Formats: sequence, C-alpha cells, structure tokens
Amino acid sequence: MTEAARLLDIGRPALSQLLNERGSLSPEMALRFEKAFGVKMDVLLGMQARYDAWRMRAQSGRIKVKPFMTAGP
Repeated sequence: MTEAARLLDIGRPALSQLLNERGSLSPEMALRFEKAFGVKMDVLLGMQARYDAWRMRAQSGRIKVKPFMTAGP
C-alpha cells in the first residue's frame, strides 16, 4: 500500500480509508487513479455514485418524508 500511496502522491491513511470503505472516492482521487492506472475517472465516479445510491436505498426506512401532494383544481 505504501508504493500505491506514493504513486498516487497521497498519504497511506487516505488510501487506507478509501480501500477500507471509511471514505468515498472524490473527483480528485479519481483523477489520481486515472493518471496512475489508466482507469477513467468518469467510470470510477460512476461506480462510486452507484455504490452510494445502493447504500442509501438500504437505509431508506429511516428517512421519514411524506409525498408531495398538489392541491386539486
């Protein structure tokens, strides 16, 4: 992990947080991955967005919001 952190020009703790799911992939980190490994940042950010949406749906029961109803004619 030390070599990967050095390659990405970040600290080991930042990489560890990302790899151990204690942090989300930022646009800056995605660009670093693109430059280092050739994986397009758009692909990585799309994966992060889908993962975030999946996690939020799993917690949807705790969010209590009533549907918006428009007034009749």
